[in-house]
Order: sequence, then C-alpha cells, then structure tokens
Amino acid sequence: MTGTPATPPYPRVAPCRHCGRPVLRDNDGRWIHADLAYACRDRWGGITATTAAPEGQLAEWRGHQPGGESAGERGRP
Repeated sequence: MTGTPATPPYPRVAPCRHCGRPVLRDNDGRWIHADLAYACRDRWGGITATTAAPEGQLAEWRGHQPGGESAGERGRP
C-alpha cells in the first residue's frame, strides 16, 4: 500500500457545496450531480456558473482524484 486511498472516504454521495443537490463521482473520477448534470442549477432550474463539487470533508479529498482537481476547478488558472 502506498498510503493513498484508492477510493474516496465515505460517504460517497454528498451535497453540492454550490446548490445542495447530491453529487457523486462519474466513471472518470469527476464530480457530477445525481441527475447526471455537471452544471449546478438554481432553485428555479436555471443553469448557474458553478459545477458539481462536494461540501465538507470530501472536498479535501479532491487533490487525490485523477487530475488533482475537482470538476469545478477544471480550466481555472
């Protein structure tokens, strides 16, 4: 063992830090909402400028995923 976990810590589903909808990992290790949308939505259903990202303890694990960034951080300088 290398000391780095191969899977994220439990729970595997967490509320999104931006919109509160449940998020989990897709097959590529990126965060995605449970309804299979990467983009967050506001309370009226409109698409927002943020993407799926967990809140709390799971957010700290993002540095260990493929690419070392959360879906919400892709493409940022």
